[in-house]
Amino acid sequence: MKRAPRKRSTSATRTRRAPRTKKIQPQTNPFVVSLVSVVCVIVLGLFVVRIAFPDTIARLALDWGMPRVAAHFVSSDTELLMNIADTFFSPEQYDLPKARQMYQRVLTLNPQYPGANYQLGRTYFIVGDHALALMYLSEEERLRPTFGKVHYMKGLVYG
Repeated sequence: MKRAPRKRSTSATRTRRAPRTKKIQPQTNPFVVSLVSVVCVIVLGLFVVRIAFPDTIARLALDWGMPRVAAHFVSSDTELLMNIADTFFSPEQYDLPKARQMYQRVLTLNPQYPGANYQLGRTYFIVGDHALALMYLSEEERLRPTFGKVHYMKGLVYG
């Protein structure tokens, strides 16, 4: 089957195409560009500060009442770690697992840090793990034999 030839339309019936126009480029808002630039600089700055000064960020976070943020940033400052652990062990926070984790980090960095074994022993006593409590309290007693609170806590454990 052959197709019939298409009929050409006359100029009267033909619709005219619109003349071609240049593509309009979207305008960039200078405010948005500057805002994105500022955000990028801030993020990059925080990244650099995080690498260069983690303990400083942790100290600031702890001062502002954010111990979880401080625990994330602190690296090797045992005194700061001990302060964070004590904050978790405080009545306001009372997060024993997190406090234990921080005391363990203190002891990993400095096994003879004063008070870390004692506090760790207290946390284990509270949860009822008397064997571990006694182990850490005995270690604190060995390190600081004149620290009277250790003897009291050991009496509680034995009692």
